Amino acid sequence: MWIHYALACQVQVLNVTDDCGQQRLLLNVPSISRHLTTLHLKSVKLQCSMDFTSCPEIENLEMQFCSIYAPKMASKSLKRLCLDNCRFMNEFRTRISVPSLISPRLDDCGYRTPLLESTPLLETAFIRLDDECEDECDCSSNLICGQQSCHGCYGFGGDQCVLLNGLSNATNLEMIAIPEKFIFRRDVAWCPTFCKLKTLLLNDWCVAFDLHSLVRVLKCSPVLEKLTLQLLNDR
Repeated sequence: MWIHYALACQVQVLNVTDDCGQQRLLLNVPSISRHLTTLHLKSVKLQCSMDFTSCPEIENLEMQFCSIYAPKMASKSLKRLCLDNCRFMNEFRTRISVPSLISPRLDDCGYRTPLLESTPLLETAFIRLDDECEDECDCSSNLICGQQSCHGCYGFGGDQCVLLNGLSNATNLEMIAIPEKFIFRRDVAWCPTFCKLKTLLLNDWCVAFDLHSLVRVLKCSPVLEKLTLQLLNDR
């Protein structure tokens, strides 16, 4: 395949795009490269594995309009991760294991929000959960009903923190969500201490139903210097 040929040529930056935008291009990671540092993927499908440990120098991964059918994304070297309008599986959460990550961006991705594991080197993070996110209870507008018959709650795993544990080392953090999306509000139950957090931006989700989420996050942010709340005018 020509992608493997490009890697065999020891490229450092690789762009893979389906120009038709139909996601006809199916990739099966991993590919082996000791030279690849940056990978851009657009409008492709990825399945089975997203284990980048065979690319020990990769530091930048950007994916746009991709479908990710993999239970885990793993890399020991990845520092910057951008997932823009990507779609994950609806049957399970993809686990993101990238301990060297310093800057993740998860923007308007669909279906199940991925579970972010520990990122001790994290500096800046941007997370936005929008309409395409399926983490919304069909029976309750507040938290989750936990019923297996509920399409929104099924498979959530009530004993797991999905994002906040992985974001706890951030210095600068933006967390934006439609209020009905329960991930941030549910994660607050396991809210870790944000021991490095200096600047924080939140929107309506933290005050939509009560002030518990906002108060909890603030109590767990002992060195916070700047808080920005983006609230709709009609609230």
